[in-house]
Amino acid sequence: QFIFSPVRMLEFENHDSKTAQFVSLESEGCIKASDLAISGHNRHGFLRCNGMGKTFVLEIDLENDKVLQKIDIPGTPFVSRAGLSIVIVDDQQQKFHMFKAKGPEEISYPEAIVDGIEGFSQLEFVSSDDASKVHVAVASSSTQYKVLLVDMNNYNHTNTVEFHSSHNTTALDEIHGGQRSLAATYLQSYSSYDSDHIAVVVSAQELNSTFMVDIEVGSDDVPWSSIEVGQVQGIQGDSMKFVYVGVPDQSITTISRDIASTDALEKLELKLTELQRSLWGPDLSDSFW
Repeated sequence: QFIFSPVRMLEFENHDSKTAQFVSLESEGCIKASDLAISGHNRHGFLRCNGMGKTFVLEIDLENDKVLQKIDIPGTPFVSRAGLSIVIVDDQQQKFHMFKAKGPEEISYPEAIVDGIEGFSQLEFVSSDDASKVHVAVASSSTQYKVLLVDMNNYNHTNTVEFHSSHNTTALDEIHGGQRSLAATYLQSYSSYDSDHIAVVVSAQELNSTFMVDIEVGSDDVPWSSIEVGQVQGIQGDSMKFVYVGVPDQSITTISRDIASTDALEKLELKLTELQRSLWGPDLSDSFW
């Protein structure tokens, strides 16, 4: 666990430890710290800081309790599950700065800058078991009915998916400061006749709807071949997650704060069942519910 003060970071290694370790942040100009992303690959932390009217990111070696570098990007850091990919989203220019994690005590160097999405809200990483085959970053927007896909294995491959045809921003303007909740996962097919899929769920509170983006995984050159969008009206949530149950590596979606009618929930269940039938076969799918 990590606790932040204006001048230091405390790390509790375990519950039995009676000592606390400190990393000086004030000496690096960090007066206020917020978002922290940690790479499990090399135990480096990427910390968003504010100080002297500027926003920047510190890369911290958590094993040796020292700051490795100050990254002058006014943005929020995100780290992939394997800890190898780091994305810092520039708040001002809506750019994605791509980094790769190195070995212990080695600083991370930028690899590319990718055009982001206007009104950036949240970002999720999705990958196959072997991330060198499929590894995609999915980003949502609070000002557009779109999600952005970025191929983390080839930054030249990007795709913007529009999940609603409405371009009326009046409703969006009425929820100033709101975030577009996002969840994404990789669905591996257990049939040689079917392709793997990437499932993305994104909320649209102002439309009282949740959208499901079904992305069929393509070849090694481009990680997506076809994209379909579905909509479930009457259900919305502010913290969506995929919960893995029953069959390994498969999932359903849960929403922590539900505002849904019985009819809306039945429609969502039907859509999930259709997806499960295509991936698992009818026998597993029917016994699931």
